[in-house]
Amino acid sequence: QMDHWLIYLPVLLAAFLWQFALLLHRYLELAFRSGIMLVALAVTVAANIVLNLLFVTWHNFIASGLILLITTALYTGFMFIMAFIAGRRLNVE
Repeated sequence: QMDHWLIYLPVLLAAFLWQFALLLHRYLELAFRSGIMLVALAVTVAANIVLNLLFVTWHNFIASGLILLITTALYTGFMFIMAFIAGRRLNVE
């Protein structure tokens, strides 16, 4: 049963990171930067699909969980940077 945690743990961490990214969306929405969110989300989904197609056939579902965690972490990191920039602009203006 311990093998299932190799799948569950990355998915749970990815869900946590995704919720954090949703909180960061507010800064971009207030700065009227919805287009940036849309492009970042499309790139994240496309990368997730391509990486899953490449790696799941060789490494099973464990790769899928890790790919989800990696792409979500990259998206959250990008949202953090963009929200920081948008927050600074909102404070200046």
